[in-house]
Amino acid sequence: MCEINPTVENVTIWLFDLITPEMEQLSAQLIRIEVSESPTRSYSIEVDNQ
Repeated sequence: MCEINPTVENVTIWLFDLITPEMEQLSAQLIRIEVSESPTRSYSIEVDNQ
């Protein structure tokens, strides 16, 4: 089993990958997710639909 360091970046990617298929089943699209671990440290993923 591969251990992944639970950084804010890795948690955001994990959540994005977890939520996206569920949203697609609802005919919805996740276009942005942001996870913060403090007021000055966050990571976001934004989907460009062009």
